[in-house]
Amino acid sequence: MDFVALKFANLPIVVEDVKAITPLSDVPNVLPRQNNNPIQHPSPTPETSNNVTHLSHTWKSVVTPICSKTLKILLMGYPNQDANYLVSGFEEGFRLDDFLFVGPANSNVCEESLRLFLNLCKTLGVPIKTEKTEYSCTCLVFLGIELDSVLMEARLPDDKIRKIKIALQAMKVRKRVTLRELQSLIGLLNFACCVVVPGRAFLRRLIDLTKDISRPHHYIRLTKESRLDLLAWYMFIDCFNGKALMLDHVWISSVKLHLYTDASGAIGYGAIFKSHWFNGRWSNSLNECTITFKELYPIVLAVEVWGHLFQNSCLLFHSDNQAVVWIVNKQTSKDPMVMKLVRRLVLTCMKLNILMRAEHIPGAHNILPDLLSRFQIQEFHRLALLMDTYPTDVDPGLLEIC
Repeated sequence: MDFVALKFANLPIVVEDVKAITPLSDVPNVLPRQNNNPIQHPSPTPETSNNVTHLSHTWKSVVTPICSKTLKILLMGYPNQDANYLVSGFEEGFRLDDFLFVGPANSNVCEESLRLFLNLCKTLGVPIKTEKTEYSCTCLVFLGIELDSVLMEARLPDDKIRKIKIALQAMKVRKRVTLRELQSLIGLLNFACCVVVPGRAFLRRLIDLTKDISRPHHYIRLTKESRLDLLAWYMFIDCFNGKALMLDHVWISSVKLHLYTDASGAIGYGAIFKSHWFNGRWSNSLNECTITFKELYPIVLAVEVWGHLFQNSCLLFHSDNQAVVWIVNKQTSKDPMVMKLVRRLVLTCMKLNILMRAEHIPGAHNILPDLLSRFQIQEFHRLALLMDTYPTDVDPGLLEIC
């Protein structure tokens, strides 16, 4: 895989959002012009050869700036079919002022896309910052993230890693920090989440500490929980060095993996992975927890026990609890007990490079784990003859919620 990146130079406008377009006659002409003349845009005109009508282009004056939707219309019939594809990229690129083209290895896709794009920008009068243009290569820095198509990694640059490590080192030995210092660290960690995606779950408690504090010099006491989050972040940066594998984003359904879980509010929980299974009863301390906690609990255990068997994958998990689906997808919760499970889930996914999201299914489709959660083992084996005779051993340490 090859990359090409480039950047606009002091772009004077932002392409209008289609939902908030100002009439073109009311928009000041702020795009650069040549000889003070309006930019010429192509207009399709019909040509006939061999009794077949083709669209060719003449040029007409169009008031600028124009919205991307109008630009697409003007380019209808343009001989190079990639033009509309590139203009679609304008809708995002104009907002970011950075563009990235990706193509197959050992091909000229990147060079051709870049050439077409530069020609289009020249026609539109959009300036390009040539010193920040990266030509076809397999490793480059884009939006502050280093992309490597050989190792298939996205990683933080070394200077960012050093900066984050120094900030974490200084913070974890202190009991109190100023609002300004904490906000600065949160900003660094938030940027790191571009690569360390699971790290977002370990930002919530740090962000919560800044609530109701208005003056930058005011001090904030670091709680025990926030210190654990700082420790987790230090592990992310130190052990994984700010790297993440680029997954193929082919989402593997838990149905395809034969991975199911369920919980019974008053009795226990159960989980199945292919022919393996485990179940357990609620301890006195966990029996008082919410049903959301109880539904998430076997999911976390299942990933901790069997996760090594589906590492480096994108896992689409099915649950019959809407709240659990939301929590897994957002990786956050206002319930402190649920957040303890979320952090365990995130840490495990981080170690095994699993990207996980959840989808809701009706409870009627979750029969076998429901039987396990109610300890109806004989009925479970009657319906599932290929299941293991005995349950998978679960480390007693995993059953505790610290």
